[in-house]
Amino acid sequence: MLKKISMLLFAGILLIIVSSCCEDSITSPPQTIDPTASMPTNFTIQNPDINVLELSWEDNCNWEKELRIDRRIDDDEDYTEWINIARLSANSTSFTDNNVPYQTYMQYRVYAYYDDTMHSEYAILDYYITLSIPDSIEITKLDSSTLRITWSNIQGWIDGYKIQRKTSWSDWEDYATLDKNVDEFVDDNLDLEGYHLYKLFSYKGEETSYNKVVGYNKVEMIYVEGGIFTMGNTWEDITGNPDEYPIHEVTLSPFYIGEYEITDLSYDLFRGYYSDTSSSPIVPAGWTFWFEVCGFCNYLSEVEGLDPCYTFEEQANNYDEVILDLSANGFRLPTEAEWEFAARGGIHSIDNYKYSGSNEFLEVGWDSWGNEIGQKEPNQLGIYDMSGNSKEYCWDNYGEYTSENQTNPIGPENGEYKVIRGNYYYSHKTVSLRDNCQIYGSAGGENGFRIVRNAD
Repeated sequence: MLKKISMLLFAGILLIIVSSCCEDSITSPPQTIDPTASMPTNFTIQNPDINVLELSWEDNCNWEKELRIDRRIDDDEDYTEWINIARLSANSTSFTDNNVPYQTYMQYRVYAYYDDTMHSEYAILDYYITLSIPDSIEITKLDSSTLRITWSNIQGWIDGYKIQRKTSWSDWEDYATLDKNVDEFVDDNLDLEGYHLYKLFSYKGEETSYNKVVGYNKVEMIYVEGGIFTMGNTWEDITGNPDEYPIHEVTLSPFYIGEYEITDLSYDLFRGYYSDTSSSPIVPAGWTFWFEVCGFCNYLSEVEGLDPCYTFEEQANNYDEVILDLSANGFRLPTEAEWEFAARGGIHSIDNYKYSGSNEFLEVGWDSWGNEIGQKEPNQLGIYDMSGNSKEYCWDNYGEYTSENQTNPIGPENGEYKVIRGNYYYSHKTVSLRDNCQIYGSAGGENGFRIVRNAD
């Protein structure tokens, strides 16, 4: 009996010693854990091969025994139950999954694990292995008959790329098949008077990715000789709005201005969502924002190999401030004075037509917006639709006129609103008519624009 009691006491002492050793060798997690702070972050997934995914993350925990990865699959009805596929040593930051089914929605979660009652929050990502559209696609005009398309390859396991082309005079056609290591395509000996559209696909076997359409649509420009004109309402028989006075003399340097308003096709190529069914090469762009239009001008300048006129500086109000460089040779919005001078016919403004090219409104203007460009008569310079189709943005901040003579004015230094010209729904509709819009406000469907660039 005494021997049995002695053995029990010895076992108890041994248990206490072992417990103490365990407590000394394991760093116990704190009683209260912030799961958001301790969960893995910057969880990303890469797809280096057709059935391989590389998972990576940052480990923000110092108490885990291991990192765990679970996976579940969408079986067309709902996601299956989570299954643990990996138990990694503490402080691990990557894992490669080599058995990933193709074209199946996968969901992964990674978390720091201590025991069944203690683990961090889950970092979760979805992935679907399929052919991806080539990335960073851009088009540039190299010269008067050559276009270059460039892109980057984000999937090394594809077979290559395919290109289809559509011009003003043709339907879509299969045009080129390229090796997967190629990242540019040059198309030369072109007649760039019309538009050229390209669909770029990645492919593997018979399967192709979705496509991205890029293209070139020439913007016809009209030269406007510099000169002096009287700006504002200059007609005794028409009473203008108060903001059309006082009339004043303006001197302008020469410039080029768009023969037509920028079309829906050109703007969709900039936005990156061209549709065969919704875009027309001869309908003005609508639902545009003034701020976004400045970005279009830079985009078109880069396509043409010109220096952009605008830079964008981040402001505290979450909007960028647009800075104009008038010395750049790229495209920009017209100043209000440039717009009115061109609408009046430039040096032919002595004709003093009420509308852009005529004293009969319906010869040159529309009572509605969104009509095909160039369907009315042009003005004396050959410019269309300045007396109504879309309303057209200008660069200037909206403000009152001055009676003083001006040279190349660019409007007030500050303002919440931007000038709009060419409004079709006012009663008198003359080329002196002014309107305005908020810089960051919502776009109306009728809000369009045309572009200018310096003549030198």
